[in-house]
Amino acid sequence: ALDKMKTLKNKFPYNHLATTAQLRIADIHFLEEAFIESAGGYETFRDLHPKYEKADYVIFRIGESYFNQLPGSLDRDLTPATKAIDAYRDLGTLYPKSEYLSIAKQHLGEASEQLSGKERYIADFYFKRKMYDSAARRYEKITSKYPGTKTDQYSYWRWGQSLMSQSEQPEFAETKVALMSEAKHVFRTYLARYPSGDYAKDISSLLDKNFKD
Repeated sequence: ALDKMKTLKNKFPYNHLATTAQLRIADIHFLEEAFIESAGGYETFRDLHPKYEKADYVIFRIGESYFNQLPGSLDRDLTPATKAIDAYRDLGTLYPKSEYLSIAKQHLGEASEQLSGKERYIADFYFKRKMYDSAARRYEKITSKYPGTKTDQYSYWRWGQSLMSQSEQPEFAETKVALMSEAKHVFRTYLARYPSGDYAKDISSLLDKNFKD
């Protein structure tokens, strides 16, 4: 079937049948679980036919092609997760009523969890080694890029802790006040977002103890 589609596309490059054949080639790669090839095929098709009547299907399949390339562990390359998320977000923005949106949202959430999990792993590495400046930036990234994921609340908590610990390090003495002010803002943002969150009680006590308005 793949060879027939390629022959049709090459024999009639300017015919509408060639357009159909090009999409079918990507579909065949997808069904054969050749997801690198299907991703490239769908992306090329989208670039060449941006006004295709079923463009939402093409964007969805781009996302699915990358989603199916996600590794089973966090220590592997997660570039496919980022590309899957980009495709799913494009689908939601451009085609908010698409029939594929429900699955896309589910898979977007799963890809986001994987990326936020890797960021937490790196941030915790820095935190445990008292590299609080680097840790703070990683935790902040999780809260801004992956809000609502399982690591979101934890990241606010650790972000604030990182800033406070950083303010105590001699090399950051000149920015101590600014760092403590930022930590207070982080904790208050957490309480505004998660008034009954997992860390709400601890953060409230910490604010009462360390920040007097």
